[in-house]
Amino acid sequence: LLPSAFRLPPSDAVRTLFNHKARGWRSKYGSRGTLSSRVEQFAARLAGLCLPPAGILDFGCGTGEIAAAIDRMGYQVTACDFAEEMIAVARSNYSETAVKWVRLKSDWKLLPFADGSFDGIVASSVFEYLDDLPRVSEELFRVLRPEGVLLLTVPNPHNVVRKIEARLRAMLLMDRSSRLLRRVQRLDSYATYLRLSRNRFEAQGWQSVLSVAHFAPLEEREFSPEAWQGQSHAPLVLLAVKRMAVVESGQRDAEATLCRSVER
Repeated sequence: LLPSAFRLPPSDAVRTLFNHKARGWRSKYGSRGTLSSRVEQFAARLAGLCLPPAGILDFGCGTGEIAAAIDRMGYQVTACDFAEEMIAVARSNYSETAVKWVRLKSDWKLLPFADGSFDGIVASSVFEYLDDLPRVSEELFRVLRPEGVLLLTVPNPHNVVRKIEARLRAMLLMDRSSRLLRRVQRLDSYATYLRLSRNRFEAQGWQSVLSVAHFAPLEEREFSPEAWQGQSHAPLVLLAVKRMAVVESGQRDAEATLCRSVER
């Protein structure tokens, strides 16, 4: 069974959960896997916003499927994660790529990159687990160039599976049925995931969180309740925001990014 991850500090518990899943994670991106379409979704959206060889950070890269795919598209890719087993699998599976694999310290506070290092950032199912959304959002802002793009997926609360998960999570947080769930490994892992997938906001909630860190929607309609309800068939919503240029104390912001929003 999983270690009692929910008794650890949130970030350590997330790391423990994904280290436990690392060896089998790649199979989820297979033709019948639950994540089979995610690489294509990120690649297609990125291609419409940034032209290679733009520098892209895969933040929370897992076993590296998205990083490897966009590397093959000609982007200069850096991929980071704090789950050491995930990074180890990524390095092993995609050693032929030019991706720069970076293992973050388990207690990282600052990303090991200079200000304005990247034109774009992709974050696949990362934000739902963050225990300090403002700090991490500010760090992503820091390492992006002005008007650089951030692509992220977040849970869609209008999806029927997410609605069921919300009820189950409420029960777990009140410790109902916990003993039963811990007796079965698959259920124990799922229960731990539900406890740790803490950030499940509506569209306006995510817009508010990101705006505090000076990110603005590329398309306002993506953050409308109607848009999310229209995607209720999907458990995740892919959002695109850009880093706003900020000038303080008479100093110019860093050089602008190669990425640009596209007219539709």
